[in-house]
Amino acid sequence: MTRASMLVFCGTFVWTNATPAGAVPPDSNTLIAKGLDEQRAGRYGEAFHTLANAWAMLGPEEREGRAAAALLNHLGSALQDLGKWDDAELRYRQSIAALDRAANGGDLEMAYPLNNLATLLRAEGRAREAVVLSRRSLELRQRFLAADDASVLTGMANLGTALIAAGDRKGAQQLLERALEGWRSHGKGDGPEAAPALNGLGLLNCAEGRYEKAAGYLARAAAAWSATPAVNPVPLATALANLADLHVRSADHTSADDEYRRAESLIETVSATHPLLGSILRAHANERRKAHNARAALELDAKAKAISGHTISVSALQSRR
Repeated sequence: MTRASMLVFCGTFVWTNATPAGAVPPDSNTLIAKGLDEQRAGRYGEAFHTLANAWAMLGPEEREGRAAAALLNHLGSALQDLGKWDDAELRYRQSIAALDRAANGGDLEMAYPLNNLATLLRAEGRAREAVVLSRRSLELRQRFLAADDASVLTGMANLGTALIAAGDRKGAQQLLERALEGWRSHGKGDGPEAAPALNGLGLLNCAEGRYEKAAGYLARAAAAWSATPAVNPVPLATALANLADLHVRSADHTSADDEYRRAESLIETVSATHPLLGSILRAHANERRKAHNARAALELDAKAKAISGHTISVSALQSRR
């Protein structure tokens, strides 16, 4: 997720005139490129339908191999963007299974659906499962890429954030600090690339009661994601919601209310029924009760109840890729 690019598998497919078993035909490749452009532009519904049409064009033999696995991963990413998380999980698992058959689990490409599935499970509160997948994803990146490669640094930040939710704060701190230092060495310590590490360090400091320091990291993460062209709003919304939580702790209800509203508006641009929106609305309702605004709290509760799907951990959502 930038979302350190929510899209997956580096590069563009290159096809010959023939379509060997396990490859994707050229017409489908055109749709894939179109779908990824739509996803980058924030048109997530269009992206999903375009990618689904690409998948529908494939025959049984073409639905095997690396190219088909990449398409499944793209479909999972588009579904996750839309808040359709059960369907996204299924596509990620299908992608992983296809790569297992093609490369017996030892391919760099496997790192990306593993990471995306881990991100989804972490957001659903399934932290221990997420740690196993994030660790495997990072190990593959480290096996095939340089220690300071952008993909490795992103993998460190994602595993570090998963470890916070799983209760391993020491391990989380080591990974998150290494990731941030790596981005600093690239001159991007406050860029969108470093935002996942900044967000993770904010969550870590919050968990350890260092609220002022946590607020600083979360504000930097929010600023970094805000500066991203055509930013996906989900990571930014999580940072804003986490900042709002910190304002609640200090009884700054005006700032908390503002941050929650900003986060909600961002998610609504993606989907009015996104599971993340429901979680933020519930947190906002609790904040309004503490601010002695019962009417606003009831309205927010009603909006949250109208949203179907999962109740997720706002703080757990993190960067894909």
